[in-house]
Amino acid sequence: MFINQINHNENNILKKPSSQLMIILGIALLFCLIATNKLVSDKNDLPRILRSYNNPQYDAIIDGPIGGDDEQVGACSFRFLIFSSVDSESIGLGNTLQSIWKLKSKLFVPCVAVIMSSKDSEKSIEKRLDIINSSDFKKHPSMITAIGIGHNNRKRGSTIVDELGNYLKSIRDDKKFMIVNEGNTFCERAEYHIMNVLDEARRRKMDSESMNHLAYKVSMGKLNGFIITRYILSKWVETSSIKSSVLLDILEKKKVLTYRFQIMQSVQEDQPKCFETLVERDSSFSFNLDQCSDSLFSPCNNEKKSVEFSHDVVKETVFPSSSKYSISDFERVESIKCLKGEDCNTCCEKKAMKCTQEFFPFINRCDELQYHDNSCECERESESTSISPFYKGSKCVIALRKSKFTCESKPTTSSFISRLCPCLKE
Repeated sequence: MFINQINHNENNILKKPSSQLMIILGIALLFCLIATNKLVSDKNDLPRILRSYNNPQYDAIIDGPIGGDDEQVGACSFRFLIFSSVDSESIGLGNTLQSIWKLKSKLFVPCVAVIMSSKDSEKSIEKRLDIINSSDFKKHPSMITAIGIGHNNRKRGSTIVDELGNYLKSIRDDKKFMIVNEGNTFCERAEYHIMNVLDEARRRKMDSESMNHLAYKVSMGKLNGFIITRYILSKWVETSSIKSSVLLDILEKKKVLTYRFQIMQSVQEDQPKCFETLVERDSSFSFNLDQCSDSLFSPCNNEKKSVEFSHDVVKETVFPSSSKYSISDFERVESIKCLKGEDCNTCCEKKAMKCTQEFFPFINRCDELQYHDNSCECERESESTSISPFYKGSKCVIALRKSKFTCESKPTTSSFISRLCPCLKE
């Protein structure tokens, strides 16, 4: 009887759709349109979402090439402004372009504008154009633009600022711009960190914060690593000067959020390495680790984020957890407090052990230092050194950058510094 009643109701519906059914179908269609629009506008979120499934088929979709030389690419997901200097080696431009090209996927399309120096000679410009034309971007010319290449334009009174202004006018979208100094290269998977920044920007837009006055810093360097809005770039162009000091003056009046991790390999040796914390002495854009220990951005509101950090490395579902060390390796490692002025090689050898540099990050912890001296006051070093972690008087100090760890560094005896070293049983 119940089945017959269902069939009877179905026949009535087929004969004449009820108003209730039409309303339900209308609501379903509305939600479908909203979801489709959200998916299109937030397509840069898809790699992070798909990657979380750890499915090889999804990885192939994300990492696969855009297509053949004749295939049309999608709209730009993000724009890079590369400042090419007459003082730098032109090979640096090729390295930068190649690293940006590697970020490309079916769901992340980078577009590039290479800005030449006003001091560049015609020969220097030609050399840089040869590099551009020999790069992978030649497959899709719509993805790359060269600015400041015409001496004839300069003779007619046109400047690089004019050309940059015309380039800006030709852009119809509101995608953000990242400033890159020639020679710097992007770390592997840097696009996912860029997406973290774009996620934060969208969240703040939803929270009604003024997007025009918000910038981000994702890599150290004077101008290198700033992600700015079209509005800020326009204000820079309106000053008729593209000097770094002018943009920095503009940014001083804006709100700049520093991303936790360095996502570029800098040409300067003293800069943080890939994915180290963006901490730099005397920089107003340095990440504040003490106040923002649980945040991806600084300054922060001390709110707890839905991310976890271990040894200052974020734990994300994007990548599967892995370690090249086994439990038996950790069982053989011991942290040793050394004598004042002693290097780690000598310290470990006295115990018939060997200093192993790879294990420094695992002992670079306050609780590990205080295990050997529970009365010491733990703090982070103010400037990165190669002798951390160490003890000095009543202080125990943890390191800023893992790239500085070394077994060989020897503190002076007069400094009264004792190193904490990872010693491996052979």
